Amino acid sequence: VAAASGVLLRVDALSLLPPPRGGSPTSPITREAREVSSSMVVGLSLDLRAGDSLLVTGPSGIGKSSILRAICGLWASGDGTIERCAREQSFFLPQEPYLCLGTLRDNCTYPGWRFTKQQEPSDDAIRHALGRVRLGHLIDRFGLDQVADFDVELSRGEIQRLCFVRLLLYAKGIRFAALDEATSALDQAGEETLYTLLRQMVPSYVSVGHRTSLDRHHTHKLVLEGGGSWRFGKMEEMQACTQPHASGDDGVD
Repeated sequence: VAAASGVLLRVDALSLLPPPRGGSPTSPITREAREVSSSMVVGLSLDLRAGDSLLVTGPSGIGKSSILRAICGLWASGDGTIERCAREQSFFLPQEPYLCLGTLRDNCTYPGWRFTKQQEPSDDAIRHALGRVRLGHLIDRFGLDQVADFDVELSRGEIQRLCFVRLLLYAKGIRFAALDEATSALDQAGEETLYTLLRQMVPSYVSVGHRTSLDRHHTHKLVLEGGGSWRFGKMEEMQACTQPHASGDDGVD
């Protein structure tokens, strides 16, 4: 659903559940017990506007990526509403980006300029984008039009950088980005480079991550604590306060 004017992401009274085991229906009594015991988040509400960014943290397996999928429209187990800018104005950067068996050009411009309704990137634009994420050496290795299995040829860090090339090439129409541990294979210097570019290109974004070094690249933080409990606030407030709020606090500013 398109977000209200000035708001790029709106989450209202969101409660998320893991899917039923085996995908089978559950009785009301079973469903109620499951909601109490295994809710990933209960009653979450927040707004993000241009200039706002959100870091989602918490222990492994607690539901961070599920919240990101819900924001992207890929998770429907639960209640509440999520509004964001139009799909064609949004960009998703996964931890393990898809690479096709094709050329460097194909992988830099995936899913293809025809699908993004933007002008086809020029050779110079692709080279410039590769240079900005420190992948200029790939031009020397492969050129733009040599077919290769890049999923094998590139390191995990190079693959994650390549996903940011796609964002650079299509950034003109992007207003919101979602990142699922999109820099996990990079050192802190590489992470700094890519998040600096991200802040320059995209008005608002949400990241999932574990590293405390990510704090400085976000204006707000959401901490998942298990059992549906969560804490949300401006980054400086979250860093100064360690006391948890009740799961029903909406934390909206």
